[in-house]
Amino acid sequence: MRATIFVATVLLAAFPAAAKKAPPPRPPVEQGQQQGPRPKVEVVFVLDTTGSMSGLIQGAKDKIWSIANHIVSGKPTPDVKIGLVAYRDRGDAYVTKKHGLTGDLDAVFENLNAFRADGGGDTPEHVAKGLSDAIYGMEWSPNSMKMIFLVGDAPPQRYGDVDLDTLLREARKREIRVHAIRTGNDAMTQIAWREIAKQGRGTYASIAQSGGVVAVATPMDAELAELGRKLGETAIVYGDDGTRSRVATKMGAAAAAPAPAAADRAGYYAKSHASVDEADVLEAAASGAKPVEELRAEMLPTEMKPMSGPEKKAYVQKKKADRDAIVKQMNEVSARRDAYLKDQEGKRPGRSDGFDSVVTGAISEQGKAYGLAY
Repeated sequence: MRATIFVATVLLAAFPAAAKKAPPPRPPVEQGQQQGPRPKVEVVFVLDTTGSMSGLIQGAKDKIWSIANHIVSGKPTPDVKIGLVAYRDRGDAYVTKKHGLTGDLDAVFENLNAFRADGGGDTPEHVAKGLSDAIYGMEWSPNSMKMIFLVGDAPPQRYGDVDLDTLLREARKREIRVHAIRTGNDAMTQIAWREIAKQGRGTYASIAQSGGVVAVATPMDAELAELGRKLGETAIVYGDDGTRSRVATKMGAAAAAPAPAAADRAGYYAKSHASVDEADVLEAAASGAKPVEELRAEMLPTEMKPMSGPEKKAYVQKKKADRDAIVKQMNEVSARRDAYLKDQEGKRPGRSDGFDSVVTGAISEQGKAYGLAY
């Protein structure tokens, strides 16, 4: 027994580190936090914008925030980028209009809001050019979950300059899934859309010509819309007058959205913690990544220009505290709204086959392969 004690004493003396207590376990990650880089979800909507598509385009405007809100509800919380391609046909005011992938969802809403249904005439449209702009014309990120939603009511033109089979092979090569949503009941479109979805490894759906979108008001909408407006007021826009004008225009468009869309917007920002604009330096200034004392005074908001260094720091910290409080409240109200909407599922028409439901369903299903749970 003495020999055993002697040996243990010698070992502890020779290796003092072994005698130390093990370090305490790391505290658990709080709910809502996540470690490591966030997964990326990138979605491009390729929309027929000819005259027959007015209902669908309005539905997309009403529901783009709801779709974005759904995407960021995934676990772990993903970063979201959305792009837009509008297409018509040769002889119309344009063949395509493209807005690249961006994480600035207010800008996406503003661009979508500018789309108008017009033109058309003969039934087929230049579908291939729309898909080409989406596949080749977007800056897709490596390792992101990539999706294209082709939405239209007319079959593709066969001009020969852009081949659909070649396009869809390229989409597969780039790991982009192409989902096809037919509006209306054109039989030729159904045949084409099914084949596009098959070759694009996506899903096919058919919805009403109007889009089947139902805007659902909740008792929380007005409060969330107001919180979204207050969130915008916490931004510190760093830039010239043109930058400030651009941000004000974009925020104005968001503020003018119907109450349910504005509530979805607030829910999106609460869940995603996204900046309200790339020119907003509040988070970077508060964290020290961009020390406010080093920012050029002439590029700061008017009220900050005459401030001393300490005054600027105090101003930033106050804005940051205001934002954190608003986001906390937005999360609480948004959670109540989500619960209300979930309770209402199945009680209203159009929910299962509307544009937004088809899109969010495809996102949830594709997300499984990327480790996203919805």
